[in-house]
Amino acid sequence: MSKYLKMSINPPFMKRLIFSFSLFLLSAICAFSQTTLDGTWIGSLSAGRAELTLVFHVDSTTVTMDSPDQGAKGIPAQLRQTPSGVVFEIPSLGASYSGMLFKNTLIGSFTQSGATFPLTLKKGEYVVSRPQTPSAPFPYETREVKVESRGFTLGGTLCIPSGAKDLSKVTALVMVTGSGPQDRDETIFDHKPFLVIADYLARGGVASLRCDDPGVGESGGETSSSTTADFAEDAARCISYLRSLGFGKVGVLGHSEGGTVAFILSSRGECDFAVSLSGMAERGDSTLYRQLCLAAVRGGVQEEDASSYAWDMVGKMRTSSDTWTKFFLDLDPSVFLSSLHCPLLAVYGEKDVQVAPRYNATKVRSLSSGADVRVYPDLNHLLQHCTTGYQEEYPKVEETISPEVLSDVLSWIRGL
Repeated sequence: MSKYLKMSINPPFMKRLIFSFSLFLLSAICAFSQTTLDGTWIGSLSAGRAELTLVFHVDSTTVTMDSPDQGAKGIPAQLRQTPSGVVFEIPSLGASYSGMLFKNTLIGSFTQSGATFPLTLKKGEYVVSRPQTPSAPFPYETREVKVESRGFTLGGTLCIPSGAKDLSKVTALVMVTGSGPQDRDETIFDHKPFLVIADYLARGGVASLRCDDPGVGESGGETSSSTTADFAEDAARCISYLRSLGFGKVGVLGHSEGGTVAFILSSRGECDFAVSLSGMAERGDSTLYRQLCLAAVRGGVQEEDASSYAWDMVGKMRTSSDTWTKFFLDLDPSVFLSSLHCPLLAVYGEKDVQVAPRYNATKVRSLSSGADVRVYPDLNHLLQHCTTGYQEEYPKVEETISPEVLSDVLSWIRGL
């Protein structure tokens, strides 16, 4: 028998081994009992080419999960403790997380749809860097206001440049958000584009009014039952409100669908100027087709098959009873672009995959010879500097909006 084997069965050695293992178990149990689960647990999940940040918030027995990179927050979860760790079950996603606790770390795996991925969670605060987001106190006046529109009130924030005693000498604009229910700051992935823009304009001498969408925050009504035309009506009421306060020139600034609203109001002569950021100039069905087609190609579908798939999906959307969808599919901004009644600045990001400048900027130029159309290299739909332009990049970019775009928008408005 070898020396190693003799040592391995030596009784005193076994006693020491058992004693050491007992101490290890005891320390693990003590660590579990002394570490409270309450708090925030953060980890990065690698699933193929994608990497997602997952955040679990634990408060006694209440658990919620956030997926910041996907813009999902407050997903209900269930907590179940085990002798050595914890299990978070997320029924709505058909997913669960199982981890073993060691001090302030949970080492385990995330399972969904039969696939399991390693995931380590560390206790701490989830902090995202958004260096452009301003914070109070502001060097200008802010007012919380209410604007009557379509039988309900819109809650918003009015920013007035410092020292503006005679409002007739102050230029002002109304901000219009993109698709879907959004707050007055157009908050997305912890970015607040409209807050950043309003702050920059106010510091530069331009007033602004930004409101929560219908049914969001302090606004009444419902976004789900509203169409692009309804949002244009809301913006028109806000323009009238600013005029009633005595402001000089009053314009509109819209992003994405809001950029299309800017085209609508320009054609009606309801504003003195318009700024469209990533505004759709193509028909709604064509825009959705291009988005669906690109998504299919990225998923590995051949281009000709992706085209058929995309048109098929658009066709199915036409059977929807959703008010916004039915209106949007047939919305043709070219009708408005061919009859503008005020100066228009149309801004696009070269890497925008949602409202591609190849089609939209070109259409604005062809239909509105007097419009100032600018396409910025390396910017996405949110007008952030980016690498690919795809949506999954939005939360990973610290920049909320290109400083160059901010500067150019302010300079253009001042030039009026």
